Amino acid sequence: MDTDKIRREITKQNLKLDSPLIQNLRYGMKKVDLRAEVLEIEKPQLIHTQYGKSVMLTNVWIGDETGKATLCLWVNRQTYPS
Repeated sequence: MDTDKIRREITKQNLKLDSPLIQNLRYGMKKVDLRAEVLEIEKPQLIHTQYGKSVMLTNVWIGDETGKATLCLWVNRQTYPS
């Protein structure tokens, strides 16, 4: 069986959940609408990409009653306030 096909099918099924929880998140999911509490915000860092751009990156720990996960937030350097 094709593992990617199975993963895509599971992802489609998980997107149909009424109120997704962190425990239901799977690799490859897109357009996920999730409610969670912000647990910790790391200090933003300036990152230089391989494409020659500068972006601000910060990791945020979010959690709900089923677990916690890391959320990576990227902001284009040109739009980030100085």
